[in-house]
Amino acid sequence: MSEPILILPTNLQYVDEYGVTITQLPQSEYNVYLASLLSNYTTQLGTQSSTINSLSTDVSDNYTELSASIENSEQKLLDNRLINNDTANPVEDMLAAMADEYYGLKEHLGNTADIVHVKNSFPSTLGSSAALSVTDKTLSEIDVHWINTPSTAMQSLNNLWIAFNDLRNAMLQFNVNSVNCDSLVYSIEWGEVVLSGDNTVINIKLPYLSSILDGEGVPLYEDCDTINGSPITITDDFGNVYTTYIKLVDYLKRGSIFSVTLSDTNLSPTDTFTAQINGCFRHIGTGQVCNSTSSITVNNFLSKCADISCTLLSDTLLNVVMSFPINKNVEYEIIPSYTDNGLTTTTLPSLVFTNPTTPVTRQLTTVSGRVYTFTQIITLRSNSGDTVPYTSCDPIIYTTP
Repeated sequence: MSEPILILPTNLQYVDEYGVTITQLPQSEYNVYLASLLSNYTTQLGTQSSTINSLSTDVSDNYTELSASIENSEQKLLDNRLINNDTANPVEDMLAAMADEYYGLKEHLGNTADIVHVKNSFPSTLGSSAALSVTDKTLSEIDVHWINTPSTAMQSLNNLWIAFNDLRNAMLQFNVNSVNCDSLVYSIEWGEVVLSGDNTVINIKLPYLSSILDGEGVPLYEDCDTINGSPITITDDFGNVYTTYIKLVDYLKRGSIFSVTLSDTNLSPTDTFTAQINGCFRHIGTGQVCNSTSSITVNNFLSKCADISCTLLSDTLLNVVMSFPINKNVEYEIIPSYTDNGLTTTTLPSLVFTNPTTPVTRQLTTVSGRVYTFTQIITLRSNSGDTVPYTSCDPIIYTTP
């Protein structure tokens, strides 16, 4: 009787040494084949079981070592950014410090949703908008640090600072280029007449005017006449007018003194002078012109009297030296007289000097005990010939020894 043929399950089918797939076997071969497979599987299972047991032992040993390490020693970490000291810190201290930092940042910056909202609020078209401080450029073109598509709140803040700086520069330019003529109103602070050596000088004090300068101290304006400046006219009591020019911007940016020497003018040394400055300013940026006028009356308190000194050259000869503070548009008349023993007064011929430039010396015959009196009459003259007498000089008295 022949053996039955058994069909191999699909997962047990195999290819023999001739390359033929075996799908069925006689029962006796089938039994041997199954026994062989079972034996192989048993051997492999034993090997894998030993490997698993070995790995389990290794894991257990490693876990024991790690647990012992954590239990028997403090895990130390050093991070000066969180805890400000130079010693190692326990993990729990580090975690506490990190928590403090987190809640501090959250308190000041908000939570994640707040930060995301800030980032998402950035206008997507701002970078392509025209810059305010620079012509023909967009915001993204004026600064290399511009980020076209910010992905974080900090990148949005970066762009915000660039936009703010552009706005600030535009406002500065607006202030520089805006012209307010009212800001150029000024007043002459004071005037005086003084002696400088042998010269009579009229000083005019200009104020410091900050509005003609920008924030860096650079002038925003210039004199309309950049070569000569603005005209200043000085008028004496006779109506004589002297005109010269002053670089007004230069004087106003320093608050300095403008001086005129009387002998260089056609003016007479009258008791008062009127000075007037007709300022004309031109804005350097726009070319707009502003006018501002200021005037002042200057009192002349200088003595106009001649200085007369007497020296006895001998018992019978008196030397008289006369010095004159004014040497233009003036006439000095010196009238000497004398008295002997308090009796008769004798008047000597007048001494007349027109525009004297140097001291004048005269000798008079004298005797002991004679009392001399020198009286002065000063006549101020205008260019047109008008005269004004000036008699406010005290007589000079000298008694010979």
